[in-house]
Amino acid sequence: MCLTLTIGCNKAVKQSAQPSYLVGDWTSKAFKDDWSTSKLVFSFQDTVCSYLRPYVAFKSYWLRNDTLVIDATTENYVKDSTDSERMFRFFVNRKTENKIMLKPLNKATKELLYPYREMGVYDGLELTKITPVNNYKFDRIAFYSDICFGTCPVMYLEIDAKGNLLFHGLHYTGKEGYFKGKLGKKEIELINKKLNAIHLDSLEKGYFAGWTDDQTCGMRVQIGNNFFESSAYGIDKEPVELRFLLQKLMTVYEAAELKSDSTVVYQFQFKDFSSLIEPPPAILKK
Repeated sequence: MCLTLTIGCNKAVKQSAQPSYLVGDWTSKAFKDDWSTSKLVFSFQDTVCSYLRPYVAFKSYWLRNDTLVIDATTENYVKDSTDSERMFRFFVNRKTENKIMLKPLNKATKELLYPYREMGVYDGLELTKITPVNNYKFDRIAFYSDICFGTCPVMYLEIDAKGNLLFHGLHYTGKEGYFKGKLGKKEIELINKKLNAIHLDSLEKGYFAGWTDDQTCGMRVQIGNNFFESSAYGIDKEPVELRFLLQKLMTVYEAAELKSDSTVVYQFQFKDFSSLIEPPPAILKK
C-alpha cells in the first residue's frame, strides 16, 4: 500500500464564507476491515477539505442550506458521470457543537462510502470534532517523509516559532533541493492547534501498519527544554490526531514562498533527524 499525497488546488468558491462550526478536524468511530481498524476523517479548512483519509487531495466544498457539497470533478471513478454526479453530497445534521452526522445523498457519495456500507454509513456517518488537550506553542518542529513503493513525496523540513522554514525536497515534492521560506502567523497557529490535540506524553516512538511497501512519516517537536518524537508507517496504528498533524506538515511548505538556498543543509538544528531520509554530507560528520 502506497501512502501517496496528491496536492490539491484551491478552486473558486461557489458560495460565500463557510460556517465556522465545520472548520477543523473530524473523526468517526473505528471501523474494522480485513486489513486493520481505522477511522474515517474529514479536515475542513475555510474553502477546501480532505475526506475519509488524511492524505487525500484537498477539494473545494460549500454548503447549500443543510447540504454539504464536495467538488469531486477530478476523481477518476466519477469522471464519466454528469456534472451533477461529480459532486459528493451529504445532508448535514449538526447534533451538538462538536458532533455532526453526514448522510450520503447521491450515487457518487454512496460509491465513495461503499467499502464501509456494512457499518451503516448509508444511514449516516457520525463525526466528532477533535479538540485541544494542551495549550503549547512549539519552539521548533521537524518533519520527514521517506520513500515508498510508488510516488510518495520525500522531504525533510524544520520550522521555528517565528515561521522560518528550512526545506529539503528529494522526490515528488515539486521542489527538489534546499530552500528557505517564511510561514505566516495563521499557518503557525494551525500547526500549534493540531499539535495541541495530541497527548504528547503518551505518544509511542513509532507506529507500524500491518502491510509493506508503504511510507514512514515522522515528526519531532521542541517545546522549551522538552522534546517529543513519533513516526507512523502507513495509516493504521497511530492516533488520528497525529495523522492530522503529519498531513499538515507534509503540505505546509506549499504555503511559503520558497527560495533556493544550498546553505540550508548546514542550518538544520536536528541533524540526526534530518539524516533519516538521506545520509548527511561529509562536512556534517566532522
